[in-house]
Amino acid sequence: MRQVDRVGLGMLPRVEVPLIVASMGKALGAINDALYSVIVMVMALTVVMTPALLKWSMERKGG
Repeated sequence: MRQVDRVGLGMLPRVEVPLIVASMGKALGAINDALYSVIVMVMALTVVMTPALLKWSMERKGG
């Protein structure tokens, strides 16, 4: 795996901006509660997955 790919994996848990955008969309009525919940769950999943993905990428051959 290339170094740039690892950097991308390391940036996965950056959820501040998407959370703000989703909150603004909910406040403006552009998205409903169900969609907002899905967005928050996907952000939480990426935060939880990132350490395992980074470990996997570092353990691959050529790492």
